[in-house]
Amino acid sequence: MSTRAINADAVEYQAQHTAHDFRDGAGRVPAHRHINYYQIGEPYNPCGSLGGWVADTATVHEKAYVDIVGKVYGHAEVGEGVQVYGCVCGNAKITGIGTVVPEGVTVAGKEENK
Repeated sequence: MSTRAINADAVEYQAQHTAHDFRDGAGRVPAHRHINYYQIGEPYNPCGSLGGWVADTATVHEKAYVDIVGKVYGHAEVGEGVQVYGCVCGNAKITGIGTVVPEGVTVAGKEENK
């Protein structure tokens, strides 16, 4: 059993909304809202707030912060302690505790053709 404090309303919202249109031409894709487990300025202090949209194909560390306006999609990866207020997409990989992706900024990694 987890000791994290999770906002019940955030979990309920997440359960009801399972797709999102990231406006990248792919239409609605399987996605979820990130549940933030810490507040800015107090690393890793459980808060359970509802964060931004994350595509199910992307990876966000549980100790990353995705603001309500932040988006992570494609095959992007966001590491521990990263704060996302903008967009991380494609094959972008953002790491480093304290790294910030500001609102209005998009970090895009080139998608590989397979």
